Amino acid sequence: GARKYSEHNWSKGIPASRCMASLHRHLMKYMQGATDEDHLSAVATNCMFLLHFEEAVKRGFLPESLLDMPKYNAIPRVHQNQDEILDHEPDEEFRWRAIHEQSQR
Repeated sequence: GARKYSEHNWSKGIPASRCMASLHRHLMKYMQGATDEDHLSAVATNCMFLLHFEEAVKRGFLPESLLDMPKYNAIPRVHQNQDEILDHEPDEEFRWRAIHEQSQR
């Protein structure tokens, strides 16, 4: 990257959305079998950038604006009767019963 960008340019920070886009693009290229560059290394590099930037933001070395990915809240899972919110993983018997009931409809 130093030939294309200035040396250590990455250490100034890259928006998380840009790292994720690059990570995804290289992962897709790798999965398609592209050999024009080392796509798997680019995936790993982008993962390491994200880890580094999150830690640097947490410690106050880089601006929080770099962590620009949307924050999604987990959707609570609801029991079959739609009134009881589950705060734990349903047990195996519950899963099989639910699958069986759905297949009977």
